Amino acid sequence: MKKGDFQKLNEIINHSRDILTELLVQFNGSDELSKDITEINLYLNRLITEGEYEKNPNVFKDCIKIANPILEGLEN
Repeated sequence: MKKGDFQKLNEIINHSRDILTELLVQFNGSDELSKDITEINLYLNRLITEGEYEKNPNVFKDCIKIANPILEGLEN
């Protein structure tokens, strides 16, 4: 983002949204975990959109802080 490579940024954003979509597909039940994943997913998607619109790297850093514990939990 600092380099002004917005094409690369768009690729990363689209890839991130693909991952979020896959999470929605995998956790599409009515159980508590699925509901929580959906809420987090919607929030992250909103943040990604905000970061993309505002070109604000801090918003993406917030997304990473939120997503990392989820990733770590899914890896174990």
